[in-house]
This record gives sequence, C-alpha cells and structure tokens, in this order.
Amino acid sequence: MKQDLFSRIKELSCVTKISNFFPQENQIFDFIFFVCPRFTGNGLKINKHKTGFTANYREGISEYSKVRFQMVKNFMDQINTIGINYTVNTIFAAADSILLFPIPAEPPSTPSGNDIPGDFKLISNFDIYRNHFQTFGQIYRQEPWKNTPNWALKIEYDRLTEIIPSHTLEEIKEDFIARCFAGFALDGIILKKGLFGTNPIILGVESKGVSVLQNSALERKDWIPVIDLC
Repeated sequence: MKQDLFSRIKELSCVTKISNFFPQENQIFDFIFFVCPRFTGNGLKINKHKTGFTANYREGISEYSKVRFQMVKNFMDQINTIGINYTVNTIFAAADSILLFPIPAEPPSTPSGNDIPGDFKLISNFDIYRNHFQTFGQIYRQEPWKNTPNWALKIEYDRLTEIIPSHTLEEIKEDFIARCFAGFALDGIILKKGLFGTNPIILGVESKGVSVLQNSALERKDWIPVIDLC
C-alpha cells in the first residue's frame, strides 16, 4: 500500500520533525531557509550614541551557513527520490542590518559565485523587509513571542545572550533580543504573504526555537509549515 506524502517525507533520514504540514499530492512546495550575514571579528559593539548595538559585516558566508547548505542539500537529495515538485529559496538576511540596530548599519552584500556551495542562489530580503519596517515596529511593541512556549524562548534567549558582549547594559541587551525576536516574527508574516513563494515551508536548519518564533505573530490556522532537518 502506497504511503501518503506526509509519511514518505517524515521517514527521510534527514528529517527530525514536521510541524503544521498537511501536504497534498501534486502540490508545488516552496522550501525556504535563511542564511545570516556574518559580522567582522569584532562582532557586536555599542553604537556611537550608546543607544544600542551596531556591527560591521564581512563578505562571504560563515561556517555555520555552510552547514545549513549541506543540510538542505542532503534533504534535496533524499526528497528527489519521492518525486515531488518543489523550489528552494535561500533567503539572505541582509535586512538584519536595519532591524537589529537602533541606528541602521551598512547592509552586507549578498554572497554569490564561489562563496555559495552547489547550485544555490541567495535572495536578499533587504528591500522587502525595509518595505515592511512599520510592521516590524508593531511586532516589536506587541511582543507576540511572549505567547510562545517557554522552551523556545529560553533556547533563543540563551543563544542570543552568548553573542552579546559581557557587561552590556541590561536595556541594550533586552532591546537587541527583542529586535531579533521581532525579526523572526516578521519572517512568518512575510512568508505568509507569499513574497518568497506561494506555498512556503520553512526548512528548520537553525536553532530549534527559531521556527516557533517565526510563527509567533500569526494566528494558529496560518502557521507556516516547518520541516526540521539534521
């Protein structure tokens, strides 16, 4: 007896968990994953007005991003055996430069050519997210992530705390983490609008709490499906 599509995807060895996903045969799936720009060696630093962080970016992709590409490549190799129609959109989070800092930083250039493994092509999110900056501000003030499970908040709060310089003022630390959480929530809104594909599915290649926060500003019925990979 032929298994349903959900079961066939769930049994792939690279898939660890599937959430909010109710696939139908003959659909076209728009798989999405995010690649972050990388800071220069100095990482986060206090801006000149001491109102929050700023950062400089360097070209290319990080070792962490290379791992994400490999995870998605493994997924593509396996899902090709199922015979479904899909696209893969690799979103380069250039808009972090305006979302995460009170004073926008110089946006990073989108990596291309030899910087990118395989046949992947990065799509900058800068213009789309800049056009939704007002929505970002609303999310920042409304804090929808406070309605998400505590385990997801703790994982991401602790992870972000690790990249924040020690002895940072508490209000600057909390502002940066809130901006990150609001940025994740904006991801979900942007994806739900179909701006990176009409049938978006998040490939979970980041920390496990990220996809939860990406759905935090959406109603339950609108949550973006997630396929977590290993």
